[in-house]
Amino acid sequence: MTPETIDLRQVILGQQETLQAYASRLSEDDNEAHELFQFAMRTALEREARPPEGGDVKLWLFRLMRNAFHSVARRQAISRERRAVGQQWRADRAAAFSLASKGQVA
Repeated sequence: MTPETIDLRQVILGQQETLQAYASRLSEDDNEAHELFQFAMRTALEREARPPEGGDVKLWLFRLMRNAFHSVARRQAISRERRAVGQQWRADRAAAFSLASKGQVA
């Protein structure tokens, strides 16, 4: 590790409390908040991603977490929508079979 890498690592680790509090504000679920925090820390410490040159590391960390939160929220919304469509399709199919069994097919 270079001295620059060590310094960045120390700055990132110094933001743990702030990031945990931010994750708790983003998510109403404690488990999800913890996962968001873990994701942000892992991303910041393990990846080759770096804050913009001369940029604020704290803002960069908050952005990582916020983007992760919105990505998860989008995936959950899509999943809920797909489940709703599937439930409607099953209800329509059940109604069609019900009519067919009664001889009421058009």
